[in-house]
Amino acid sequence: MSNPNNRPKKQKGFLKLNKEQKLYLKDLWKDCVLTYWRLYGTIPIGQDLTEMKEHVLDELEDQYNLWLKRKDPGFKAYFQSMTLVHINLELERKENIARGEKKQLYAQLIPQVKSMIKGVDNHEGALANVAALLHDTLPYFFWVGFYIVRNGQLELGPFQGPVACYTISKGKGVCGTAWEKKETIIVPDVEQFPGHIACSSKSRSEIVVPILKNDDIVAVLDVDSTGLNTFSEEDKEGLEKVAEIISGLC
Repeated sequence: MSNPNNRPKKQKGFLKLNKEQKLYLKDLWKDCVLTYWRLYGTIPIGQDLTEMKEHVLDELEDQYNLWLKRKDPGFKAYFQSMTLVHINLELERKENIARGEKKQLYAQLIPQVKSMIKGVDNHEGALANVAALLHDTLPYFFWVGFYIVRNGQLELGPFQGPVACYTISKGKGVCGTAWEKKETIIVPDVEQFPGHIACSSKSRSEIVVPILKNDDIVAVLDVDSTGLNTFSEEDKEGLEKVAEIISGLC
């Protein structure tokens, strides 16, 4: 029996690969991620691909080292399929956690919004505080704010985040389209949305919720994220409740 003390130490994160091995691993990882996107079209909110990569590689270190020894093309395909299995399981697990966390965050948020605006005459100040509360409570909100319907266009209202566009025409961009269609719009990738108005290059996905008063759109609640495919049905449901609560402020 071999002495356990003589066994080679694990290379955490495979940091000591040669050039050929690194290129192979890079291509393999790219294929796995692209395959996952083709199958599911999404990754969980806040998921860092680097962390996911490290997790997957740690789980498959033994199989990877076997491939390095054997250089068997058939084993390469096997390793790739095993990697996809681990990616899918890990993402499914974290996606379920993320959905549960979202529901919990909105469940805590809704009563706070109601309490915050109750009896407040300073409507603009109340909207500013609601934007701040949303921005602070939901960590994946990069930009959140309101565009108010004035003079036949959407005008910038209270917000939290980087500088934004002052006005948006009806039917233009995600906000103008949500106004025109009178419906919530979720955009997984803003670069794929026709006519998207890029107020910030860091914005990657977006959700816009119309705010109605007496069946008329009086404003929209706009939220951006730096991650792709960030917003889900949980966000739609939660933000539509917020929009209903604050409709009297617009």
